[in-house]
Amino acid sequence: MKQRINGMIDDEVITKAAFTPCVVTSHWCQFDLFECVKKKYIIMFKSTNFLLRFPTIQSLLNSSECTKDICSSSSLNRWYLNYLRGTRVLKPPENPFVYDRDWENEPYKPKAKDEYLLPVKYLKDFQSLDERCKNMFTYSFVYKRQEFQENVNEILKELGFEPTDDSLAAKIVRMTLELRYKKWRLKEHPRCITLKLATKCLMNARQRTLRLLRATNLSEFHRITSALKIVHYEHVDPYRLYTDDPMVQRKNSFRTECYQERIRRMTVLKANFISSQQEFYNEKNEILTNLLDDLTLLVDSNNSEMKKNKAKNLMKQLFHEVIEERQLASLHKPIEDQFLWYLKEAKQREQYLMMKLQKLEKQQRKLRK
Repeated sequence: MKQRINGMIDDEVITKAAFTPCVVTSHWCQFDLFECVKKKYIIMFKSTNFLLRFPTIQSLLNSSECTKDICSSSSLNRWYLNYLRGTRVLKPPENPFVYDRDWENEPYKPKAKDEYLLPVKYLKDFQSLDERCKNMFTYSFVYKRQEFQENVNEILKELGFEPTDDSLAAKIVRMTLELRYKKWRLKEHPRCITLKLATKCLMNARQRTLRLLRATNLSEFHRITSALKIVHYEHVDPYRLYTDDPMVQRKNSFRTECYQERIRRMTVLKANFISSQQEFYNEKNEILTNLLDDLTLLVDSNNSEMKKNKAKNLMKQLFHEVIEERQLASLHKPIEDQFLWYLKEAKQREQYLMMKLQKLEKQQRKLRK
């Protein structure tokens, strides 16, 4: 079909060029041929409205053969063009995507479309421009990503960072603003799985950097979180649920009851301890005096004061020995656990060597046969 159309266009162009009055010279004949070829290629690459000017193409389109070949969704008459060019109506999803570790409450704030670009606004000759020219330098003619980058640079300067700063706090600022931007774009494209997963990965990365900043620089961490209004970053409270649900209300009431019971038991225990404290010390004093008396009988000396001093020193030595024994007994299990891995490793190595020896013996037996 294309060959037939091209052939008929060639015939029409050549006949038009043949009947035009011109001086017959070799140079001008070559020029006419060049013009014919040029017109042909212009026709091939022009829009469909330009093609409809030619009567041969109109006759071809009206013929029965052409209507069979060209379907309703051809380049000349696409039925879905109106749907593509129409304004998009954003319908938010009924069940919005909920993320874990989503501590971001501040939405992304894009620039106003009629606002002028920052570097151009303060130029000398900008005010002398026409209104139509000024509109060319508004944010409606800028990519969304470029606008977002300008927002990031502004907030970094407000918080005292340079745009090229690579510190942990600056990284957290960039990640937070990127997160707000991605969530704003998700409202436009709620079914984009790639954007959802990218947002989730960014949340996890920001959680790790927040944890690292809290471990290394606590004052800077508090400054950044308060400036960016990041809340609930410690741990998600499992009891922070909807209060209208009766099950949740029952859980909260039971939790408060348990807490009150714990406080009551602690107060009773403290009162008992304070009342029995003096009795406890009196009993211990009696036991220690009896021990001293028994030790003084064992000491060989005529002076009573010397006997008591020696008995006290002996008691102190005995106490230190008992404390050391108890410490060793309590530390015995942790020390064993510490070296347990090495014991297991040694056993596994022995088993591995035994298996190797058995394998060698089998191979040697096969060779003997």
